[in-house]
Amino acid sequence: LWVNKHRPESLSSFVINCRQAHDLKQLISAGHCHHLLFEGPPGCGKKSLIMALLRDAFGISAWLGTKVSLPIASSAHHVELNLLHVGVYLRPVLTTLLKEMKVACTAYDNDSYIRSYKVLVLHDADEVSAEAQQHIRWLMDRYSDYCKFMLLCCSQPSKLSDSVRLRCIVVDVHNPTVDDVVQVLYFVAKRENLDLQEHFAWRIAKASKNFRQAVLSLEACKLKQYPFDENQVIAIEWENDIVSMARDIIDEQNPRRYYL
Repeated sequence: LWVNKHRPESLSSFVINCRQAHDLKQLISAGHCHHLLFEGPPGCGKKSLIMALLRDAFGISAWLGTKVSLPIASSAHHVELNLLHVGVYLRPVLTTLLKEMKVACTAYDNDSYIRSYKVLVLHDADEVSAEAQQHIRWLMDRYSDYCKFMLLCCSQPSKLSDSVRLRCIVVDVHNPTVDDVVQVLYFVAKRENLDLQEHFAWRIAKASKNFRQAVLSLEACKLKQYPFDENQVIAIEWENDIVSMARDIIDEQNPRRYYL
């Protein structure tokens, strides 16, 4: 998918969220190790900033992850986990991960302070229970000697406990403006050698809620019809499938439709 193919590879290559990328680059350059909390709505660039941060801090190996059954993405320098996938096993899973990270930690290195630690990336930290959030806070304190760089990602900051937020530097990633989305669409179109007219780019941007949806829409439109027609319908493929299924159900309202 283009949305993954054209994800920025470093903090220097962002065309939007440039201020946040610059601040993170300065943090890495200074060698500071601190928990970070990425706040913002879905699809606004939080994960892109996190992955670029990891790559700038640890090099190419930070992106060469492997998947295991939980599912967990991991590399030599980080472990990435969506807390909603863990369910009731959150406490033992996180505790086990941190114990394993302790073994993986290298000795302190004056030339590369951050590289001395393994990073734990937790997505949807705001969606777990208050009890689970308190356990995250306890882990931050209990394993602070070798887990100094925990990256939390959330869409609704008000649902995250103050005890966790106060232990993090907050990186606020705002919902993109239409101008921001258009800029990203032009960036992707240029890399894909597409002729993208201004009016059509604005139509996609206005119809999209975030960067991810806009890029998915651009790719779907290209697959459906290229060169683009300024008046062609803008919809990503799964939306077309849902519309088709809904029409079939309305046309033939019987139990057989449940098995399609």
